[in-house]
Amino acid sequence: MRWLNKNLMNSSLTLIKIKALMVGGLLLLVVFLVITERENLEPVLTPVPIPQTQFVVPKNILARAVLVYDLTTQQTLFAKQADRPLPTASLSKVMTALLATENLNATSTVALSEDFFSLTKLINLTLLASINDGAEALAMAVEQQTGKNFVETMNRRARELGLEQTFFLDASGLDWSTNLAGGYSSARDLATLFSYIVEQEPALLEATKETGLIIKSGTGQLYFPANTNKAASAIPDLLASKTGSTDLAGGNLVTVFDRGLNQPVIIVVLGSTLDGRFADTTTLAQATLEYFAKNAF
Repeated sequence: MRWLNKNLMNSSLTLIKIKALMVGGLLLLVVFLVITERENLEPVLTPVPIPQTQFVVPKNILARAVLVYDLTTQQTLFAKQADRPLPTASLSKVMTALLATENLNATSTVALSEDFFSLTKLINLTLLASINDGAEALAMAVEQQTGKNFVETMNRRARELGLEQTFFLDASGLDWSTNLAGGYSSARDLATLFSYIVEQEPALLEATKETGLIIKSGTGQLYFPANTNKAASAIPDLLASKTGSTDLAGGNLVTVFDRGLNQPVIIVVLGSTLDGRFADTTTLAQATLEYFAKNAF
């Protein structure tokens, strides 16, 4: 009987230990679950997009068509009739210069009137001072090199670059008549053309950021072309520019400037007035700088 009671007592103690262990295990499990749940309930810091300040469109823009395009973000900041084909005037010379660069040897010389120039110097002279004879001389040199009609080459290259609203009739962009321009393009197409040049042929338009140059011809004659872009000195960190003006076109201007280190912005102004194109461009450039200043996070 004593032996039985002793065994019963030992069994009871064993059950008590087992229950204690079970309770302890349950407590540990509860603690673990509570800790885990707390960890799961910790707030997750998800970045919240900061709403950008809208681009403030100036009210006094005279141009019929405008495009402000940021190459870094590939973002159109402002567009006004950007896909409408309008007369290019001397903006056609930019395509002429591009084709000369792509088809002629950099060391070649090109005749102009009774003088001659290195290819680079003639391109600089033609673009900076917007010389029609220079554009025609470059076109003739390309025709002689390729054996192909230059205007056809211009339009074929436009298609290759995706310029869907662009068509050229000559190398310089002069009006053909009172109702037919020498070339047509849209603000968006011209921004695409300048984007390509900035990225692939940056040296092509380098001279057009200067207010003027001294160019020495092959005969030793000195030329002092002034930039037809009167706003060249007013645009901060100017990278490139080209003017255009005829009776049909009015005042055109394409400008590329750096809003920051290697952050180019293209401003295209078409169908403004002769002086209004400069005012339009400087106003849009200031609006662009203000936009990025407000959205600098």
